[in-house]
Amino acid sequence: MILESEYLNHIKRTFPALDIQDVHINRDGMVNVSVIVNRARVFRFPRAEWGVELLRNEMNALDLVRKYVDMPIPNWDYRSDEMISYPFIAGDPLLTDDILRMSEREKDAVADKLAIFLKQMHTIPMPEVRAANIQRSDTVRTVEDWLQLYEEVQEHLFPLMWEDGREWVRRHFAPLLADHSLMDHEPIFMNGDLATYHLLFDRQTNQFNGVIDFGTAGIGDPAVDFCTIINQYGESFLRRMSRTYPEIGQHIDRARFWNGTLELQWLLRGLQRDDKTMLVVHIGRMRDVLPVGSGW
Repeated sequence: MILESEYLNHIKRTFPALDIQDVHINRDGMVNVSVIVNRARVFRFPRAEWGVELLRNEMNALDLVRKYVDMPIPNWDYRSDEMISYPFIAGDPLLTDDILRMSEREKDAVADKLAIFLKQMHTIPMPEVRAANIQRSDTVRTVEDWLQLYEEVQEHLFPLMWEDGREWVRRHFAPLLADHSLMDHEPIFMNGDLATYHLLFDRQTNQFNGVIDFGTAGIGDPAVDFCTIINQYGESFLRRMSRTYPEIGQHIDRARFWNGTLELQWLLRGLQRDDKTMLVVHIGRMRDVLPVGSGW
């Protein structure tokens, strides 16, 4: 593991005039380590060589998205393969509990802002996406990938699960097994990881300060973005968003399917990599979601 001093030495060499008074290192990311200096500037370092290409794609994505969305997003002003940097965006994660504590009017306002952001991003013209050298999102899954996941779940997780859990998995995968076209979609530009900790919120004003981390952004399925909303805030909140973004309903069954596989994917990764972090990283999420095929 790279030591704190190594990160700071790199920052000092690159920004010799920076007066470092306060440092916070966030190692929670899977691709990057973030170093926040003086709560004014963020420095991100790829964890490994394979993270460099992902960082390049993210920078291309942000340069494109910035032209189309109203929501503040990171604005890089220093880039290299070893480190990128941008002004710090303050704010707290928008947690499930924050949504549940809001009035109906406040929930509608937050849902509207998120819906506008997603719709602006999802409707970026694809010729411009390709011209910007945006790559395929890391979230892309083929039908073959889903069938392989089902086999791995049966092999590795079923022996650990009670029968009611195994039956839930069988029922969840049944629509896909019966009709592979369930996952058909028109690829668009999407984010892929709208986690609570990437949605920076001011709890005093009930306003978004910005959205960070476009590491999985790219060409893919918009249902993945809707899935993350369901996973964090519930399908009823996504329905609020559909008042502003009515096309959400066209993607709801894929979003429901994706949502049901998330915990299975994390559990498998944790077991296969012997990484206990993956077993608990996404606890505290919503269970407000209907089965695939329930209508909208």
